[in-house]
Amino acid sequence: MIYSPIPTDVVFFDNTQIRQRHIKMYNNVTLEIVDGIVERIISTNPQDYLKYHNLLGSKNI
Repeated sequence: MIYSPIPTDVVFFDNTQIRQRHIKMYNNVTLEIVDGIVERIISTNPQDYLKYHNLLGSKNI
C-alpha cells in the first residue's frame, strides 16, 4: 500500500483491487471515498450519521 503524506486526505491503493480510496476529514467526521463515491461515514457521534447520510453514494465531495 502507498500512503499519502497529507494527513487530512490519505490516499492509498490496494494492489489486490484496482480501486482508489480516499479518507477525508470533514467537521470531525471521517468520510471513506472509494472510486470517487462516498462509501462510509465514520464518527463517534451517532448524530453525525444523520447529518451526513445524504452524502452516501454521492460523488459531490
